Amino acid sequence: MIDRIKWTDRRFDFTFPAELYPETIERLRGTPARLEDRIGSLPAEALQRRDGEKWSMQENAGHLLDLESLVMERLNQYVIGATELHAADMSNRKTDEAVHNSVPVASIPATFVNSE
Repeated sequence: MIDRIKWTDRRFDFTFPAELYPETIERLRGTPARLEDRIGSLPAEALQRRDGEKWSMQENAGHLLDLESLVMERLNQYVIGATELHAADMSNRKTDEAVHNSVPVASIPATFVNSE
């Protein structure tokens, strides 16, 4: 398996022009459809397989759903001009406790759509 850069080690540059923000928002809105396209036809065995202690594909998809409430809260904070954003739970407790491998995979993108 290819070694990946840990999420917490990544650095992001948000200096792109404001004209790109609408495209970024549309890309975020398209997450459920892209998720369904990429995982919808895979067998549960492949989706739920873990590599050691690393999350399975299904758990990673569920993690995106778990982060949705944080994303929405932070967007609201941007709108009101908050000087500080709500902190993320870097322990990912919500994802670990959700046991995403125990639910039908189709429920993950469907829940995204219903939470908009």
